[in-house]
Amino acid sequence: MLAPPPLHPSSVSAPADPNAQALRLISLLTEPSPELRRHALTALLPHLDSSWHLVADRLPDLEACAEDPSDPGADAAAAVASRVYFHLGEMMDALRLALRTHGEAEAGRGPYWECVRSAAVGLYVSRGAAAAAGAVPAEDEDGADAAAEIADGALLPVVDAMFRRCYARGDYQEAVGVALEARDAVRAREALERAGSPAVLRYALEHVSSVPARAFRDG
Repeated sequence: MLAPPPLHPSSVSAPADPNAQALRLISLLTEPSPELRRHALTALLPHLDSSWHLVADRLPDLEACAEDPSDPGADAAAAVASRVYFHLGEMMDALRLALRTHGEAEAGRGPYWECVRSAAVGLYVSRGAAAAAGAVPAEDEDGADAAAEIADGALLPVVDAMFRRCYARGDYQEAVGVALEARDAVRAREALERAGSPAVLRYALEHVSSVPARAFRDG
């Protein structure tokens, strides 16, 4: 039996560079056409888990684009910048920009969106507890400037969606716990009424036993 002929080195395909497509898309971000830049930004999103570092030095330009309501790529620029900040570990900046993506923060899936929602709920809790105590929220020093740019109204859809998910799963204890941590009497009352459970009521009473009644907000 004849042995197969040896492969010539030039006939063996080299492994594809995982960053090659991202680099091609990044090169389009300097094009004069706003629509072409928008297309490049949108196409870049699926590559960011592995290629985010290639975009990091473009953050100032992406932020400027995200803040320009006349630019058709504003939402896509905010989405790209948010994911880069996520990979940099700067969650308040990631959240600030993610909230510009018109509803995705409430329903998006995956580790990135889970962290964005966790940051939003954490900020809601921090601000609620501070407001009830008449104090300034104890926000992370590194993310304080970014957090200051996030309006309460921008957080509410994400927080509302979190409570809806808790109710849909029947996880009333989690809903009550978050509301109590935020000193949000209205949401705590709603969660308790929906639960209708002596066990959840006992949990709530144990949770608030050391908290003065005046520490709760009515909305």
